[in-house]
Amino acid sequence: MSSAKHRGQHEELEELLGSTTVFEEYPEWAAAAVGSRGRWKALVLRQALTHQMAYESSLAPMLTPPIAYYQSLVLASLASLLLYPYHLMSHLVALLNITPFSYYRAMLESLMAHQRSYDSLPNFTAADVLRLTCIGRNQYIAMMNVARARGLLARALGEPDVVLAALDDARESSLDQRESPLPLPGAPEATAAAALVPRDAVFIAGPPAEAQYIPGAESSTPLASGAEAGIDNPQALSELLPGAPPSNLHIAHWWQIEAAPYAVDPLLGAALTPEEQAVLRELTTQGPRLAGHLPAPTVVSLYRKGLVVAHVPVSAHDHIVVPPLRGFVMNRVRGDPFEVRLYAIFVASNERTTLGDLAAMLDTPLEDILVAASLYLRLGIAVKATVPPLLEPCESGSGSLSSPCHPSWLDKLSAEELEAEMVSAKEMTRLKLQRMPGSESGAGSAAAAVADTGSEQRQRVGLLFDATLTAFLMMGNLSKGLKVHAVTLFEVGKLTDETMDSFVAELSTANAIVEGEVRTYYEHTVTLHKTLVTLRSPPLNYAVDLLKCEAVNSLPPATRSRVLDANYAALLAIAPLAPDSLAVHSSTPRNFGPSSAHFTTPWWRMYLYSAVGGGSPATVIPRGVRLKALPAPLDAALDTCGTQSHVWITPWRGESEASVLINCLPLINARLRSSPLLLQMYAPAPGASTSEPDFAHVAFPLDDRDGALAQHPLVRQVVDKLGLDAAAGYVTLMRSSSSCQEETPADNDSWFLYDVVFGIPLFDPQLNAAVCARLEERELLSPEHGPQFSAFAARLMADFHAWIGEVCNMEPSAVPIDDDVFPSDVVRPPSAHWALRVDEEGLCEDLTTAVQLVKLFATTREKEAVDVALQINMDPRRAALRGTATLPHETGKSDVIAVFAQGAAAAAAKEAGADVVGAEDLLATVEDDTYTFTRALATPDMLPMLGRVARKLGPRGLMPNPKRGTVAEDVVPLIKQLRMPSVDYRLDRFALVHAAVGHVDMPDQALEENIAAFVKAIFDAKPELNKKGRLLVAANLSSTHGPGVPINVNAVDPNVSETWKRKMMMKYGM
Repeated sequence: MSSAKHRGQHEELEELLGSTTVFEEYPEWAAAAVGSRGRWKALVLRQALTHQMAYESSLAPMLTPPIAYYQSLVLASLASLLLYPYHLMSHLVALLNITPFSYYRAMLESLMAHQRSYDSLPNFTAADVLRLTCIGRNQYIAMMNVARARGLLARALGEPDVVLAALDDARESSLDQRESPLPLPGAPEATAAAALVPRDAVFIAGPPAEAQYIPGAESSTPLASGAEAGIDNPQALSELLPGAPPSNLHIAHWWQIEAAPYAVDPLLGAALTPEEQAVLRELTTQGPRLAGHLPAPTVVSLYRKGLVVAHVPVSAHDHIVVPPLRGFVMNRVRGDPFEVRLYAIFVASNERTTLGDLAAMLDTPLEDILVAASLYLRLGIAVKATVPPLLEPCESGSGSLSSPCHPSWLDKLSAEELEAEMVSAKEMTRLKLQRMPGSESGAGSAAAAVADTGSEQRQRVGLLFDATLTAFLMMGNLSKGLKVHAVTLFEVGKLTDETMDSFVAELSTANAIVEGEVRTYYEHTVTLHKTLVTLRSPPLNYAVDLLKCEAVNSLPPATRSRVLDANYAALLAIAPLAPDSLAVHSSTPRNFGPSSAHFTTPWWRMYLYSAVGGGSPATVIPRGVRLKALPAPLDAALDTCGTQSHVWITPWRGESEASVLINCLPLINARLRSSPLLLQMYAPAPGASTSEPDFAHVAFPLDDRDGALAQHPLVRQVVDKLGLDAAAGYVTLMRSSSSCQEETPADNDSWFLYDVVFGIPLFDPQLNAAVCARLEERELLSPEHGPQFSAFAARLMADFHAWIGEVCNMEPSAVPIDDDVFPSDVVRPPSAHWALRVDEEGLCEDLTTAVQLVKLFATTREKEAVDVALQINMDPRRAALRGTATLPHETGKSDVIAVFAQGAAAAAAKEAGADVVGAEDLLATVEDDTYTFTRALATPDMLPMLGRVARKLGPRGLMPNPKRGTVAEDVVPLIKQLRMPSVDYRLDRFALVHAAVGHVDMPDQALEENIAAFVKAIFDAKPELNKKGRLLVAANLSSTHGPGVPINVNAVDPNVSETWKRKMMMKYGM
């Protein structure tokens, strides 16, 4: 609960930093979290740059001039490989002359200079780079090969980075800037970041007197290498990059065209054609125009020369449609807030929802939704459902060019696009004639048409799937077209019914494969095709949207509920969902799949065995436990069945696997390091071809036609007990050999209840057909069945969560729906007879708990060391902390002590118990690297001789030093001190001090005393720091191969540990 509270405060603080609230108006907790006004300024600026906020809509005007702000924004976006901020394009072009093409050109040059992979580009950025530069993965690899062959990469490493150079120029140009309104186009300030525009670009942005157009750059396709560009010997990486956007760049006729601020330069006239000059003159005098009102070739030519910019207008009343993605780079970046919003729109948008409704549904400002939709349309990822037509209706019915549109735009259309425009014009003509006075149908025709359209609308259901479906569609080599849809399903997370026809057609043409694992993919494809056809055809006749569970669950819970409730009458699921997929929780609409995260974990099977009975012998082992013997239920099964016994191992979020029971301990202990396990015993039938259990499935609601297995008492019992006749799915039974049962059934085999799965299976065509038939025959998706199913789902969820709460000692309301709960005390190892004392932050509240957890997490058979790490409240750059801590108990590590001495001192050292004593002979072993000692002492007269080996002993911490107390006239007391248990410590550059204070086989009390002595030595070394504030910031305990166990610092701080112990005794009643 505390961690959830902290996450909420973090999100609230992020909102405050992105708002226009000044530091003085922050709540007390937020001001304390920020710290100071100076740090607040830095955080506000970082928040604005990260979210690519407009200068005027943030607090940036209080912190920096506009030019410096937008320069920093561009450079920060380049460094993070973010999309060009199109919503700020007017400012970036007016102030900095940075166009999308110059931005991505600089990004590619920086990628090449640092020899980074093309796959490091996030997916939306890669899509825009490909659109504007025609450089995809293959072209980039070819360019890198040329650069390596020419030695350009090594040369680029010696030159200033293009991004850093631009940053330096930006800083220099803004030194004397003050807060001011945006400068006029052509002013000197507008060229402050001209360094971002590559020197060989088609249009070199600069002051009007320097503006120039480079002839010969009108090639139809940007070139990918210097050789192809006619450059026989490229001298720089920039020469390998294209000089202009492609001539076939898509610009729609309804986009808005605006002249760049520097397009008014009279010196450009000589480099422009009369048509280009006329269009520029019209744009500069009359303002932005729709692209369709201007000649199409001229618009594209001016855009390639950087003299105009294109805006994609959208409004709250527009609809967008996402067709199947083609050529999309799958490289999603976590943590980018704009990308999170783009994916949320992917999931929530459809052909029936306006952008205004979408903003309300996602609880997102309309402006942010319009910016994202505009980007989708620009990249070609989405299309606008309603755009101004090129052809307007006429009485002939064929359609004529819309009066404002230039005829050249028809030449840009393909044959298919032109035919679509003609069909649209004919339909508009028909509706126009129907609405004319005197027509037979009159004004009511339009209403009738709408009514007809509404009558054709079908009930819409969402079919939930997980990443497994997209995996076999992409990896199965089943059909080339299926991969396009698989990419859409994986990235968009959704495929709507309006685009389902092409997907179903591709499924029907999948290549039949009869061998190998791909055969399974093909069978799943065939079953998926039959499922979609059944659901979308009469008598069911539903409109079906495919929804990816991960994409739906990425939405906040409230937003998810609004999206699902607004679009769907019911939800179905492909069964079974993968164990690592979280089920989608939904009460409205009705969810016929698993409705909480725990239905896909062993919790559900454990609940079934508890509520119904009939499960196989099973036990649960918590994560981190190290078993030294089989648990009692499995040990009893081994005595009964002998070597025939197998164990079915199911992790909490992973695939199950089989193992022979007699030698399963190493595998179980390995899996326990990362997850709790459900272990179930079974015995394969004699002569079985596989060691995995034999499973059988029965569809529900039950039907007398399902055969003898549907009449099995266990099946009848689970259906009646849970009321499964109101839902759809299948019951799974597991068979074990009768030789392992005390009572032998007549059929010499024994069936156990294994699982109950909700949804439509794809792995078995007959089972799939049976479940689909139940949906049709019982009319389970009909509104009339809604109350019965809702009552069933509510009761099952309440009983299931109440059982989990009882097992985990939690309130049922505290059991999360969308998150995991792991078993901790369901089964304990025999040695664990203690109660965990851990606070809400996961910190051990006493040293005893920490020591016992470290021993429990030790997973190897070797004698692992126990290491304590302390975070110290010191700056390692300004202060040093180094010394030796004497411990009360042996640590399990013995030192070899060497003494550099001669004469009487050497004899005394030998008598005191030194392992190695010598002078020149001992120095020779150091020079030859044949020494074996781990501690070194010396007398003062040996220091001049030790200078010869200081470079070898110093880095290893073995060089005797008077400051460290390892040089003395009488070394006998030093030898005795080293023979006592002790550890050396030193503050590292991360302000950490750590040392091995024992091993896992030591008694708990001895370990605790060693830890306490080590911490006290640290405090004794720096008593003055402890007076000024808290010396100890954090503490952690771990074994060599085990996870770290965080400790509450109060439990080890010698100044408060006694008081803390008394407090814990009162809390836990110890």
